[in-house]
Amino acid sequence: MSKPILMPQVGQDLTEGKLIEWRVKVGDKVAKGDIVAVVESEKASFDVEAFEAGTVLNLLYDEGATTKVLAPLLFVGDPTEDAATPHSIEQAKAASEDGAVIAPIGVGMSERAADAQLGRKANGAPRSSPFARRLAKSNGIEIAAIVGTGPHGAVVARDVKSVIQAADPAPSPAGAGRPHADSGPPGTALRSLESASAPPQSPAMRAHSEAAHRAWLRKGEGPPLVMIHGFGADLNGWRVLVAAAALRRPVLAVDLPGHGRSAGLERVSLQAMADAVAAVLADEGVTSADLIGHSLGAAIAVAMAQAARFTVRSLFLIAPAGLGPDINSAFLAGFARARSEESLAPWMRLLVADESAIGPALIGVTAQTRSEPGVPEAQDRVARSLFPDGTQAFSIRLALAATPCPVRVVFGADDRIIPARHAAGLPGTVAVHIFPGVGHMPHLEARETVARLLSEHLRTVS
Repeated sequence: MSKPILMPQVGQDLTEGKLIEWRVKVGDKVAKGDIVAVVESEKASFDVEAFEAGTVLNLLYDEGATTKVLAPLLFVGDPTEDAATPHSIEQAKAASEDGAVIAPIGVGMSERAADAQLGRKANGAPRSSPFARRLAKSNGIEIAAIVGTGPHGAVVARDVKSVIQAADPAPSPAGAGRPHADSGPPGTALRSLESASAPPQSPAMRAHSEAAHRAWLRKGEGPPLVMIHGFGADLNGWRVLVAAAALRRPVLAVDLPGHGRSAGLERVSLQAMADAVAAVLADEGVTSADLIGHSLGAAIAVAMAQAARFTVRSLFLIAPAGLGPDINSAFLAGFARARSEESLAPWMRLLVADESAIGPALIGVTAQTRSEPGVPEAQDRVARSLFPDGTQAFSIRLALAATPCPVRVVFGADDRIIPARHAAGLPGTVAVHIFPGVGHMPHLEARETVARLLSEHLRTVS
């Protein structure tokens, strides 16, 4: 039986999205977690992951089409099925305001859509990741000459690195880290950027970098804004705030170890989590950034500022952990045990004051993520290591007091996970904002106000 892959709902108030690019074609086999499309909603673009495995049976929309959230974008299943049945097409039409549907390849399809289905861009170049393109360009390598090993033959970073290493098989010890965007002949970036423009990476940091998934949520000019999510979440949770803030700066978001698409850590500590994020920044060539963190991610941001491996321009901390000893132990234990949507829902709704802010789509996506092998176990290790017996086993107070950069702290007065009273007694140099009627997710529940605060904060450090 064919199964649909839907236009995701990133925020409760977002009702539609625009299909920017297909990453698959009819006949491709996809696994859970493969990126099948890039879509855009309210000026924020994001990847669409396959939550079903199978063969791509059809693509229902042309690139550039707009459709409602949770509408089918494509169907996957057994290749012997006929996915272009009236039922499939009508289902897509019913969910779309304009009913814009394309037939299977070769039936009245635009040239642009045909190119997408055939797995090539309009200029004939192979598909490739943004990081792979930057890496190839910085090393003077033609991306079209590289054989891709990524999903559906896409050129990914490891393919470019293989070419670089083949041209320069014996890099100096200083170049033992991962390659970055830099200028010079092939092999230069592999050797020089760690010593020239990014902090050195220890072997442990390089291992973290290999494991940590990241995404540039927005391109732009100026120092990047680095976003670090909280326990149990992933980088996609920031997309609503990015859209609401209408940021002009580049925005990099990271999946913490054991979250999203990042591998877990065997030995968990706050510093190890901070090292994992710092390694990503070094990997991306980021030497100066503003950090925004939520809950556990906020504590990690402070730890990164204390380590001083790169320049932290400012900290914007939402419901930060590490300011007091108590935390909702029932939430941690219940979330760690939960696997299904039904068991996750009551615990996730503790995250907000208005429980309607946590919709079924968000619960469903979280359940899908937690169904992946190893994810619940990795997050359980994080909870047991950092919050043993319902206690926050670390403190960021002294580090925060010693941080010279501008700091803002945002809490919801009705936070049921970490009490807002933990913000009491912070140094007078720290700006504190507490919102009544808001829970542990101010960037979701009061996103327009938090977005204005964030924009104002970033202007003060520009």
